[in-house]
Amino acid sequence: MRKSLSSLQNALLEPEKRYRPSLEESVDWYKYFNKSIFEGKLPKQPIYDFIFEIAPLKNAWGSTAFYHDENRMLELQLHEVFPRKRVFLEVLAHEMVHLYQIVTDGNHDHGQSFWAWKPILAKHHLGLQTKYYRLK
Repeated sequence: MRKSLSSLQNALLEPEKRYRPSLEESVDWYKYFNKSIFEGKLPKQPIYDFIFEIAPLKNAWGSTAFYHDENRMLELQLHEVFPRKRVFLEVLAHEMVHLYQIVTDGNHDHGQSFWAWKPILAKHHLGLQTKYYRLK
């Protein structure tokens, strides 16, 4: 399903209940955020251009990695269940900030270049933080 500002606003207002994203919907949100927030500067085709998956992560809601080899392999993982849809969307945006950092300067951390995205995401009604809900 094609994502839009309207669908983002509706998703952010959904009631607090456990949310289990599908890979297809996660890819759709990735493409929408890439276009509307990151101005298309991230890899265009998740799954094909880099590893993008939903997985049962043990200690995090999301993860981004860069493997320093001849293939310059990128990986973005999202947990399989979130406490609510807003957390899923904000974690996806958080991991996409790390992906942007990797693509633009080969680094990814929670330093100045990470926090520079906070006001940009706020314009889209998305928070940026390093601590979300506790994993249960």
